Amino acid sequence: MSTHPTPNPTRRPFARLPFARLPLSFGVTALALTALSPLPSLAMPAGGYAGLGETVSPAVVYIEVTGKDPQMEGKHPAGNNDLREEFRRHFGDRMPQHGKPRQHKAAGSGFVISQDGLIVTNNHVVANAKHVSVTLADGSKLDAKVLGADPLTDIALLQVQSDQPLPVVEFGSSADLRVGEEVIAMGSPFGLSGTVTSGIVSATSRNINAGPFDDFIQTDAAINKGQFRRPLVQR
Repeated sequence: MSTHPTPNPTRRPFARLPFARLPLSFGVTALALTALSPLPSLAMPAGGYAGLGETVSPAVVYIEVTGKDPQMEGKHPAGNNDLREEFRRHFGDRMPQHGKPRQHKAAGSGFVISQDGLIVTNNHVVANAKHVSVTLADGSKLDAKVLGADPLTDIALLQVQSDQPLPVVEFGSSADLRVGEEVIAMGSPFGLSGTVTSGIVSATSRNINAGPFDDFIQTDAAINKGQFRRPLVQR
C-alpha cells in the first residue's frame, strides 16, 4: 500500500495498492462515439470497491482542532474609554465584549504513515491549534502533537501515542499513474468518517498557480469539506 500528495485542486495524498487496473472499452461508429460494454475479463469485480475500502480505511483518521481564532489575532478592544463608559451606562451587561477571545474550531481528515503514530494532514487544519484530537477508524480518540507544518505545500505532520501498532498506508509514486485510471478517495466530509468516493485520474502534473511546488494530480472523485488530505487510492 502506498500514498502521496494529490490535490483536486487542494493537495490530497495518493495511496496505491497492487490491484488490477480496469480500463474501459470504447468504439467509434461513423455517426457517433459509442461506449461499449466492458469485456467480462475487464469488468469490475463483485463487491466493487469494498475490498479496497476495507484495506485502506483502518489507516484513515478524523482530526478535530481547537485553538485561537486566526481572525482575532492582533485585535484589541476599542481604545476610547469614554465611549465604552457611555455604552456601559446605556446597555450594562448587554454590552458586547469585543476583547473576549473566540475559540477556533476546525476538522479534517488524515492518514497514518507509521505504526508508531505519525499522521499526515493539512497545515490549514491544524494552524493556530491549541489542542488536536485524532479519532481512529475503530472510534478511539487520541491526543495529537503537531510535529511540523509547511504552509506552502499545506502539509502537516502529527504524532499520537498508541498502545498498539497502528495500520498504515505508504506513499506511492505519481510517475506510476496513468490518466484514466480508476481511483477512490476516503475521508470524513462534514465529520462523516469512513466516506468513500470514486472517480478517475483526470490529469497529472497540473500547475494551477497555487504555489512554488505545483504538480497536482487532478481527479473527478468527489472532495467535500473535511475530506482534504485524505488518501487517494489506485485500484
